[in-house]
Formats: sequence, structure tokens, C-alpha cells
Amino acid sequence: MAHANRKQISLFVTEEELEKLNKYSKEIGISRQKLLENLLGIGFDELEAIRKYGLLSIGLGVRALVRKLKNKGIDPSTLADDSDDQS
Repeated sequence: MAHANRKQISLFVTEEELEKLNKYSKEIGISRQKLLENLLGIGFDELEAIRKYGLLSIGLGVRALVRKLKNKGIDPSTLADDSDDQS
């Protein structure tokens, strides 16, 4: 009962992602499932570190700002202050 304490989920991947999954699982010598489990674990560790240092909040704030600007028809790239430009 190796999967007794686990939940099954469905996952859709692109053809390119499937090819990479196959390539790296064969290269490492583990199953695709085990590779995905490992990648999820690494991803969660990275996400926790990003959250811990406040970068997740900053990123979410920037995303919300960009969405608000786009909804108002403002291109965020035009907001740069060019007043100090000595051209």
C-alpha cells in the first residue's frame, strides 16, 4: 500500500512538458510519478522561501496593480518617469 496516505489528482501537460518529463525521468532513472513528486516538493520549498522573504506579497501586489492598470486601458510600461532623461 505505497499510496495509502496519498491523494490522486489529474494533471494536463503540454506535449513539450510530457517529452521533458519522459526525458528526465529516464535520465535520472526514476518513474515520471516520482519525478513529479520531487518537482512538487522542490517547488513548494521554493514557494515557501519566496513567501518567507516577502517576495510573494510583492509579486501579488504588482500583479494586482498591472491588472488594474490594464482594466483602465493604461499600459504599465508608459508609467516610467523619464523626467530625469538628459537626452
